[in-house]
Amino acid sequence: MRYRSTTKINFDTIGNSIAPEKANVAKKLINIAYELQRRFLVAEKSMLVFCELLDNEPLFNSIENTYESHVVGTLRIQLFRILIVDLWGCVFDEDRRTGSVRSILKELRRCNCALDSLKAYYTDTECLDISFNGDISDDEIELRKENIKKRYIKDALDTIDTKWDEINKESCILDSVEAKRLKWLRHKIIVHYEKTESGLHVYNDIPPEGNGPITWMEPVEYFNSVREYVYKVFLLLTSNNWDKKSTDIDTFYSKTFWDRFMNGSTDLKPSNI
Repeated sequence: MRYRSTTKINFDTIGNSIAPEKANVAKKLINIAYELQRRFLVAEKSMLVFCELLDNEPLFNSIENTYESHVVGTLRIQLFRILIVDLWGCVFDEDRRTGSVRSILKELRRCNCALDSLKAYYTDTECLDISFNGDISDDEIELRKENIKKRYIKDALDTIDTKWDEINKESCILDSVEAKRLKWLRHKIIVHYEKTESGLHVYNDIPPEGNGPITWMEPVEYFNSVREYVYKVFLLLTSNNWDKKSTDIDTFYSKTFWDRFMNGSTDLKPSNI
């Protein structure tokens, strides 16, 4: 007989039966992952507003030789600085109390118990009560519940193993030339800086890597290159994919904001949002 199952994993039961020390380690890592997500989304908002301003040639043409141009020029510098600081906070900060990629990697590499605790946490789960349209025996119901549980556990364990291998191998992105230039600028720019045509440069100093001053687009390019790496870290710790819809929404918001600034109104419609 045909039937429809409404069985789902009971996420309220995950990790409830494992040793407290393992549960605490796993929950700490999961909480850090969501803090990373929050901080990265804040940085993304800064980046999108900055990009829409930076590439907005019609806007700069419309305010050329006006008082407004001085304000927008200052705003561009400040958005640049905010993006540098936000990137540091969600990617490079080494403080173990912060939700940054670097601090998460340090915690995962510090001892084997981190990954073991995550595995124990996600394998300790049960299914919700099952319901079917159609006739089915209690034994068949239990068998199907067990199969659903096994599938979930297998997927969770495979995710932890495969993503950790990828994250470990790709961690060089945190120590690339581009990363070192941005980390250097973060330390310097919060004290003193000067504007150049291509970006910002610290007085009487040059980045330790690469050539010339930091350009306007360097933090944007690095942000986009490290994005997928951040998504993998989040997936490893939470066993959930990152919801990328917010990027489309915030892109629309940024475009709308600058269009209103320039024209006083907007014709942009939130399609696909």
